[in-house]
Amino acid sequence: MGDLRWILFIAGLVILAIVYLYSKYRASQPKESRSNITERREPAFGGVPQPASSDPEPDEPLSVDTDEETQQKVITIRLLATGKTGFPAEETIIQMRKAGLRHGQYGIFHRHPEQDETKCMYSIASLAEPGSFNLSRMKVETYPGISLFLVMPGAVNALDAFDDMIETGKTMAKNLNGELVDEQGSTLSIQRERFLREEVIRFEHQHSG
Repeated sequence: MGDLRWILFIAGLVILAIVYLYSKYRASQPKESRSNITERREPAFGGVPQPASSDPEPDEPLSVDTDEETQQKVITIRLLATGKTGFPAEETIIQMRKAGLRHGQYGIFHRHPEQDETKCMYSIASLAEPGSFNLSRMKVETYPGISLFLVMPGAVNALDAFDDMIETGKTMAKNLNGELVDEQGSTLSIQRERFLREEVIRFEHQHSG
């Protein structure tokens, strides 16, 4: 239980950084560039655009390393609303619950294996500040998108968690009429999906035992 709390604490810090930087980026953009968020090509950290000078090479991983002492990695994908009005909060929450996620710590949704709340497979946060989901306002709020992220190492098999996260993202993209993208804002292709999967496998091998 202590390990889970530590992982969620670090994930929470990442979420706050994501939402803060994302909101500042959106506010600094002209209206015409905000209307089509899926066309962004800037490099990203946890789903947030960064200066062009830090643009990674195409073959670099899209995952994010955290503090070296904790030897943790966060892999993030995003589901973006294609319409100007965003995702209706109520329908988004319904889809997350259908996928087996539950509202919990930090006000975001977590996927627990077989309803075991002492373990976390991956989490989903809103791309709207402050990143949490206010259930009391789900009738009126909308979200520009959501961020699905996996923290490694976790309390469950990372590869199983990654596959589940990708499947959830694809299902929600279909049901919400959204677009699933990678951390660079490009459509999540089969090639990129396989690359991220290899990153998970490599991390598991490096940190096993």
